[in-house]
Amino acid sequence: MENGNRNFKISLALAITSACNLKCFYCKASGENLDDSLGTIDIDILKRIIISSYENGIKNYRITGGEPTTISYLGDLINYMMTLATDLTMRITTNGYKILDYIDIIEKYKDRVEIVISVDSLNEYIGDIKYDKYLSKNIINTTKELLKRKIKVRYNIVVTKENINILPNLISKSLELGVNLKLLDLIKHNEYFEKKSLKEASKFFKNSYQSINDIKEFLRGITDRYQENFNMFVSTGIPMSGYFKGNQYIQVKDSNRGSSFSEKCIDECPYFTKCQEGMFSPFVSNNGVLSISNCKNTKLRWNLVKMNKEEIDKSFKEIIKLFSNTEIYNNFERVKKQ
Repeated sequence: MENGNRNFKISLALAITSACNLKCFYCKASGENLDDSLGTIDIDILKRIIISSYENGIKNYRITGGEPTTISYLGDLINYMMTLATDLTMRITTNGYKILDYIDIIEKYKDRVEIVISVDSLNEYIGDIKYDKYLSKNIINTTKELLKRKIKVRYNIVVTKENINILPNLISKSLELGVNLKLLDLIKHNEYFEKKSLKEASKFFKNSYQSINDIKEFLRGITDRYQENFNMFVSTGIPMSGYFKGNQYIQVKDSNRGSSFSEKCIDECPYFTKCQEGMFSPFVSNNGVLSISNCKNTKLRWNLVKMNKEEIDKSFKEIIKLFSNTEIYNNFERVKKQ
């Protein structure tokens, strides 16, 4: 793929920090960051990374952590990215903690910014399990204020055996608020579950994993239409489907549908023949390391902090080439040209 190709519609995830105000039972201490990386990335390093990624064809970004609203430079980062280019878009993944602190700057760029709030329960507890990310009065009021200002809001819901029975009510109440939804099943990673051994992680996964198939009949009953493949960007990784009700959508990320890989990804992986999530998106961790999201393969990592501009550009070219060689990306390009 040539430098500057604006048709490359994958999303680059930027996990700017490991800091979080919550401790959810299925998260690890470093959040989405690689391994056990703790801390917050320097904003000047982050800007260098963003410029290089954009110049090499990426224009869709996801800001995550940890909890990104705990970081004081978030407002400056939003303004920097939105003024860098008019075709750059951003999603901010948050638990809603301090998102209203940045509402004025978000409103300024509301046509290109979406707020994604993690909401996994109607109540703080389901049985003995504490759900820090639940549909609290604070989240409801925060959502209403964002929507009042015509800022796009989506709830992400991780589906488990613990919350499957309350999901219909949670989905219905969320749609009534006017938000879009994304349902995700658990991805099996021992680090992801904050366990000391693969055996512990496997036990946790076995006890908590819930197939999304068990909620699909309900989704069909409350929506107007269904779309087999529904993706905001190129569907690398797990292909996603969509259910639609009026102008709202429910996106479903179901790992049982398989995932996409590049040949290099499969050939050079020392851990798996095929992993569960596949090549979902390029990912920059809080320590400035570029990788494939959730990938354990240290051969496919680039430490951007120690690189000059030319080296960072080369790194993005290499990872973009991996994604552009996946079967689903090539199918996307063929369909687009028809």
